[in-house]
Amino acid sequence: MAGSDGELKTFVQLGREPTLFTELYQPLDSESEFFIHPILFYSTQYVGKYLDENLVAEYGIKKYGVGLAAGRELGKWGRIELGYRRFLGDLDYVTGPPKLQGYDFSGGELYGSFGLDEMDDIYFPREGFRAKLRWTGSRRSLGADNDFDQFELQFNLAKSWDDHTLFATGSLNSTQDDNAPLQDQFTLGGFLHLSGLSENQLIGQHTALFVGSYMIRLHRSKYFPVYAGASLEMGNAWQSRDDISLNDMSYASSLYLGADTPVGPLYFAYGHAEGGQYGFYLFLRRPLFMD
Repeated sequence: MAGSDGELKTFVQLGREPTLFTELYQPLDSESEFFIHPILFYSTQYVGKYLDENLVAEYGIKKYGVGLAAGRELGKWGRIELGYRRFLGDLDYVTGPPKLQGYDFSGGELYGSFGLDEMDDIYFPREGFRAKLRWTGSRRSLGADNDFDQFELQFNLAKSWDDHTLFATGSLNSTQDDNAPLQDQFTLGGFLHLSGLSENQLIGQHTALFVGSYMIRLHRSKYFPVYAGASLEMGNAWQSRDDISLNDMSYASSLYLGADTPVGPLYFAYGHAEGGQYGFYLFLRRPLFMD
């Protein structure tokens, strides 16, 4: 029976940005080719507005809602998925000039994605290729406040020899008519997303990011392998398609240590961004390459 192959996953994050995400993956046939995918989520995200690298305002975005998707598995290497999300939320300014006012919002969107995944490991991959193309269509007829279309492309490539690994990762995100509201724009900043910048320091209707990384395995162990690595990164965010240019990229780099521990991957990293910004990072259970 297909129901015996279902899988329920729940992710909980505490702290300043509490998050709850629950999803059920339910195959519909004995071969597990077709599936449905209901989700329930709540998320909080803080985004800063910067002027000459100085924080001038910060706002928090809360979203909560449900979704339902259906799709097909393409063997062990890919997946096609089509879904609908319905959510509510609010944007509140935490710091900034008194004239900045928050607001409530409503979202209703269709999305479709096509993914390839032949990576050998999600946290410390040594071989393989991973890519995903996603379209999101927000529509008033589906419950949203705004109509807009967005496209996202991500890729990850890993190649190893002995204890050495090279990564190439990147993402290209775009809003078709530059008209997504603030809470739905793309962000950059943080470890391996222009390391040295604060989380979500850059925001725009369009973003581009390219990362080259080298990693060496320092300790071979089935239960506690240890890695060290370095990255070179370039990217930026733009509010208008006309502003996009390779000559307008920001540059960053990082050094990191990582361990695949019994309680999840552990990372400690230092990042340095163009302009002298830097940051230290310590966290559990975040993929080394992009989600």
